[in-house]
Amino acid sequence: GAEALERISGVESVVLDKTGTLTQGTFEVLDWVELGSTPGLKEAVYAIEEKSAHPIGKALVEYLKPKLRQAVPAIESFDERPGQGVGALVGGQLYSIRPLREAESSACAVYRENTLVAEAYFGDRIRPDSARCVSKLREMGLVPYIVSGDNYRPVHAAAAALHIDSARVVSGATPEDKRRFAESEPRALMVGDGANDALALASAYVGIAVHGSVEVSLRAADVYVTRPGLAPVVDLVRIAKETMATIHRNFAFSLLYNVAGGLAAATGHVSPLFAALLMPLSAFTVFASSLWGTRKLRRTLKAPAPAPAPRLQEAA
Repeated sequence: GAEALERISGVESVVLDKTGTLTQGTFEVLDWVELGSTPGLKEAVYAIEEKSAHPIGKALVEYLKPKLRQAVPAIESFDERPGQGVGALVGGQLYSIRPLREAESSACAVYRENTLVAEAYFGDRIRPDSARCVSKLREMGLVPYIVSGDNYRPVHAAAAALHIDSARVVSGATPEDKRRFAESEPRALMVGDGANDALALASAYVGIAVHGSVEVSLRAADVYVTRPGLAPVVDLVRIAKETMATIHRNFAFSLLYNVAGGLAAATGHVSPLFAALLMPLSAFTVFASSLWGTRKLRRTLKAPAPAPAPRLQEAA
């Protein structure tokens, strides 16, 4: 609404989630390593991740589907916790799939009854327009940050690709860490798409959920954009800033015009008839100012297509 648009016009920094916001969020499994022989392992992981909304879960399902050799088992007590992973009972045994924090690339570990039985490593790709969009946000005076739950190496690789200083990058962040960071920036625009981002979206000065967001993020955000990536966020910030600039410009001119005209009429420098004839000029000037602002905005919203971006070993 109008209140959110007004707040967006005053933001000073932008806090960016990585996966699905800066990256395409369409992961592929680069490596699957089983530690020992665990009968029915692939089927159990498939059954659990099939119920998950996380992009990593979708990647595992896609990878494991052609490798299944048995019927997919039923699961019980499915539990998914943002930033911590998923778990469920399969055949009476507890399986859990958690982030592998110590890995150099994005990875998850599979446990059966607290015994490590497999590891999976993932790759993702920076969105082609992310670097250009981050640059545009800088030009509008916003300081960019990356706050991600992913591991150190992929998060900092993404930051380097986008020319974001490492001092403004936080990796391994829990949902609560993201919330605290968003609150610590007084006029921060939080952009995210996952359940891990919901607390930060709700706590930030302005929260924007990008296309593909899970339901909990949609409920927490102030604004939802229907196109993926940062491009619609850049457009929204530009529209908000130009709209408020036009409003302030029109208000200032109208105030100046009416005060000057009123004083001139009161002191007898302008006749009442002439003052009445000048009144439409004020409205015309406001209209012309608004039209100029609209045309300027349309020109600046046009941008060239971005170049393809390299794949990074990252996720989450």
